[in-house]
Amino acid sequence: MKENLISVIVCSYNQEGTIARALDSVLMQQCHIPFEIIIGEDGSSDGTLTICQDYARRYPDTIRLMNNKQNKGVVNNYFDCLLAAKGELVADCAGDDFWVDPLKLEKEVTIMAKHPDVTMVLTRWNWYDEQTQQTIPGPPPPFTTDIVKGTDAIEAILTQTDMSVFHLCTSLYRASAFQKAYEEDNSIFRNKTFGTEDIQVAFVMARQGNIAYLPDVTMHYSTGKPSASQLVDDEKQFWFVHGITDLCHYLTEKYHIHSERINQSFTSRIFALAMHAFRSHNSLLFQETMRCEAAWNIRQTRKTKIAYAVMRHPWLWTFGLQVRRIYVTLKQKRHHEYRVEANFTGRLGNQLFIYAYARKLLEMQQARKELYANFEGTKGGSEEDGFTDSIRYFHVFPYQTKTYNLIRHDGSWLQKLLYFIYVICMKLPIIADNRERFIALNRSVEWSGLYYTGVEDKARIPRPVSTKSVFVSGFFQDKQNFDSIRHILIKELTPKYPPLSHNQHLYQVANFTNSVCVSIRRGDFLTPQNKSNFYICTPSYFQKAILVMKEKVDNPVFIFFSDDIKWVQQNIQVQDIPCYYESGNDPVWEKLRLMYSCHHFIISNSTFSWWAQYLGRHNDKIVVCPSRWYANPAWTSNLIEDSFITIDV
Repeated sequence: MKENLISVIVCSYNQEGTIARALDSVLMQQCHIPFEIIIGEDGSSDGTLTICQDYARRYPDTIRLMNNKQNKGVVNNYFDCLLAAKGELVADCAGDDFWVDPLKLEKEVTIMAKHPDVTMVLTRWNWYDEQTQQTIPGPPPPFTTDIVKGTDAIEAILTQTDMSVFHLCTSLYRASAFQKAYEEDNSIFRNKTFGTEDIQVAFVMARQGNIAYLPDVTMHYSTGKPSASQLVDDEKQFWFVHGITDLCHYLTEKYHIHSERINQSFTSRIFALAMHAFRSHNSLLFQETMRCEAAWNIRQTRKTKIAYAVMRHPWLWTFGLQVRRIYVTLKQKRHHEYRVEANFTGRLGNQLFIYAYARKLLEMQQARKELYANFEGTKGGSEEDGFTDSIRYFHVFPYQTKTYNLIRHDGSWLQKLLYFIYVICMKLPIIADNRERFIALNRSVEWSGLYYTGVEDKARIPRPVSTKSVFVSGFFQDKQNFDSIRHILIKELTPKYPPLSHNQHLYQVANFTNSVCVSIRRGDFLTPQNKSNFYICTPSYFQKAILVMKEKVDNPVFIFFSDDIKWVQQNIQVQDIPCYYESGNDPVWEKLRLMYSCHHFIISNSTFSWWAQYLGRHNDKIVVCPSRWYANPAWTSNLIEDSFITIDV
C-alpha cells in the first residue's frame, strides 16, 4: 500500500561535480505533502558515493541511499528505485540536472489533486551549459492545451527523434499507473537493451490517463558534456538509437499503434543507424542495421540504399570516409569564416523581423560566426521617433555596424554580379509590377547567399549555402521564417536595462492578474502616405475586441499602450473593468517588456504590437487583431495567424 508521499528518484553515476546540486534542488522544495528522496548510486568510481552517503547521514528522515556495489546500468537502476518507492506520486531528478523552482512539487500536486484523471504532469525546462554556466530557454511546449488526452500524446512520444516532447525530470506521475503496467508486462521496463527509462514511463502514463502541462520552468537540463543522449562516439550512439527504436517498435506492435508518422520515424531511424555504422566503419553494425530493417519491416528509402551500396564494398566505404573527412574539414573552415550581413529598415518592429531571420541563419551554423548590420535604411525619420538602431537595447547576438553597401564591399564577385543584375531587373516594369515575378526574382538568387523579400512574402525558410557571407534585406514578416528559434529570441530580446521604478506597479498588474495588453497605434499612421497604405484601427474595433476579452477572460484587467494616450483615454471607454495606462513616454525597450509581460493581447496592425504578443510568456494567451492589415482589402498579411481572433473591420 502506497503512502501519501512523493518519492523523488535521483539516479547517479560518476557525477561527483553535480550530485550535491541536484540533491539540494530537491531538498529546497516547499510542498504540503511530505517527500522522500531515493538515491540510486550505481557503483561510481569517483567521489559520488561519498557525497551521497554524507547527504543520507545529514537527512536520515528524507533520504534513502540505494548503494549498488556493481553497476546495473541506467534502466535497472531507475526501475529498482521506482519499485522501492513508498509514495503514491513519483518525481525524478537526474544526478547532473537540477530543479530551479522551489514550488515545483507543490504546483504539480495541486494539478493532480484537481484532476484525478491526470496520470502525469510535465513542465517547461531550460538547457544549462556546464562550460559557460549559461541557460538557454528550452523547446516550445509539446502540447497546445494545459491538459491533453493521453492517447493523443502517444504518437508524439513514440516518434520523438531530434528533440524530446517531454523531459521526465520535470514530471510528477502516479505510481499506481506504473505498477499496473509493470504487472502486465515488466519486459517493457526490464529490457536493458532498450537503454532508456523515460519513454516507457511516459507511454504507460499516456495509455492510462491524461497528461497535464505546466508552462513554468522548473528544471535545468545539463549540457556541454557527454551523456546517454549526447554521445559523441558513433558506435555508442548507434546502440543508443538502436535501443530506443527497438523499444518503440515493441510498443507499436504490442498495442497495435500504426500511422504514417510512426512509419516515417522508423524509416529515419534506420537511416540514422546506417550513418552511425558508416562513420564508425564497423561492418557488424552495418549487418545489424540490415537485420533491424528486416525485423521491423521498414521500407527502404533511396538514401538508405545508397548508404548500403557504399558499405557493401570495403574500398568504396574507405574512400567515402576519406571524402567525408575532407568535406568536414572544408566545412569547418568555411563555418569559421561564416557571417550574416543584414540591412535594417524602419523602427523596432520591422528591425526585429530582420534580426530574427538573420539570427536563424546564424543558428544554422555549427561554429564561430559574425553578424554585420547596416542601419542606414532606418533613417526615414528622426532618431527621437525610433528611426535608429533599436536592437542595441537588447541582449542580441553581438554585431558590427557598417555604413557602406554590404554586398558591394563584402560580397564575392558572383554575389556582386548577381546583385547588379538583380537591381536592373527590379527596375523593369515587367517584374516590378508583377508580384509573382517579383517573388520569383527574389528566390532565384537565394542559392548564392542573397536573401530578399517583400512585405507580403510568405515564409522563406533559410537554407544553408556554401558562401563566406550571406546578405539579408527586406521584411521577412512571417513567423515561420524563425519560429524554430523562438526560445532563443525570447532570451535575446529581453532589454539590457532593469525595469524603470515608476512602472513597478504596472509590472505587478501585468504579471499577477489576467492582464490584457491593448496596443493602439496612432502617430505616423495618420500621415497621408501611411493612411493610404495601412488600415487605421478605429474606436469601434477596440470596443469590440474588449468585449471579446471580457467574454473569454475571467476578471480581465486592461493595460493600454499607445503613442497617444490622451486620445485613448478620451475615445476608448471600458465600463466596470480595471484599466491602467502606460505613460506613453517610456523608451521603446521598456514599453515592449511591459507589453509582453501581459497575459493576453489586443493588437493593432503594427509590427511592434505583433512582437509583444509573440514574445509573451503565456501559452494560453488570447490574441485579438483586426481582420485586415492594409488599407487595400485585397492585400493580405502573414502576421494574422490562424490562432488569432479577428474582428471584422
